[in-house]
Amino acid sequence: MIFYLGMATVPREPSTAQECDKAAPSDKKTRVVEPRAGLWLCTRTDDDALALVEIRTVTFDPRSSGFQADLWLTLWR
Repeated sequence: MIFYLGMATVPREPSTAQECDKAAPSDKKTRVVEPRAGLWLCTRTDDDALALVEIRTVTFDPRSSGFQADLWLTLWR
């Protein structure tokens, strides 16, 4: 499964696939999102399934100058 770079932030966890579908971008445009704990993202996969991504924790790794995040994923087909 490959995620497109376009993701839409949502203010709370969508309770249905339809809510995530309304929020997920359909144009596949690149959007940079700063990772932070508690952030909800809706996106489409390469199979045009819907994915809800919750960022649970984020830490900065000084060795790689990057972020490490724990994610939870819900996938709807």
